[in-house]
Amino acid sequence: MKKRFKVFMFASFLSLSSGIWAQAGLLNVLDIPNLLQAIESTYAYYQEIQNTIEQVKNSYEQIKMAAEQVKSVDWNEVGEKLGKNFEEGNFKDNPFEVITAVHTSANDIMSAVDKQMNTVNNVQAQLRKKSISFGGMDVSVADLCGAGDKDKDFVSFMGNAAIHTDKSARKLAKGYVEGLSYDEKRAIMKKYGMSPENYATMAYSKMLLNNIIVESNLRSTEEGITDLVKEIVNDQNVINSLNQQIGNNGQASLAAATQVTNSSLAILVKDMGHLWQSSERLCGIISQNITAEQAYEDLTNELEMYHESRYKKNTTSSSGVTNPLFK
Repeated sequence: MKKRFKVFMFASFLSLSSGIWAQAGLLNVLDIPNLLQAIESTYAYYQEIQNTIEQVKNSYEQIKMAAEQVKSVDWNEVGEKLGKNFEEGNFKDNPFEVITAVHTSANDIMSAVDKQMNTVNNVQAQLRKKSISFGGMDVSVADLCGAGDKDKDFVSFMGNAAIHTDKSARKLAKGYVEGLSYDEKRAIMKKYGMSPENYATMAYSKMLLNNIIVESNLRSTEEGITDLVKEIVNDQNVINSLNQQIGNNGQASLAAATQVTNSSLAILVKDMGHLWQSSERLCGIISQNITAEQAYEDLTNELEMYHESRYKKNTTSSSGVTNPLFK
């Protein structure tokens, strides 16, 4: 709560500031409404995926029941009765071929849907697996989306990452500043309103935080689930073909249940894509807010140091003796 209050106060402060703040471009960096909206949409996509997975599982149960009914028929008994009618010329098509086709279709569709369900379960397992690691924190996609460990959501994860990248950013900044001339340092101070070292630290922090997606294995997690989603898409074509055969063989209930499952799987594929796009956008927005807050703290510290030095100077006597309070 304290952290959020601080961020909102910072946003208010920036909106009322000008001068060096505007020069630093910070008025366009911190975007609290956009951050909150990104968090909400990312969490919502994850919940939609969970709802869709439940729908797929429910549809799968309907397919299973319908297929089991088809397979439970005593085909020998039916065959004997139909065989007599066929011999008497009461059927246009050979009933044995029709029976075989229906039975085979029921088995095939169950096999195909079973494979799909295994893939969906693998997607769910990947979402809950703590396969993302950075800065000593191991998290899952579920954690990041607020559906797992409450202390490991996107904001907490990126905040922890900021702490662990700060040391690296300051080291990079120090090396950068050492290579600047006096005039270059003055130019940075004039343009951005902060010391070259603090400006460089902010820039490197932003760069490092923006790379968290790759370095934390979030990208590799995405690629792994994307491969599973591709399996779903490829197998949907097989299921659609089998489903057409089932419909042609008069198994309308089984065909309908299968179509519902395929529709749910299509929604799942779409929501997975939205989740990753939203996750990447959210990481970028959080990194911008973190670096903007760092810039604010740097500027605040420099202003305090500046006023303190001016105060010390003013309290020095004309004889050059400094006030004992500031020794």
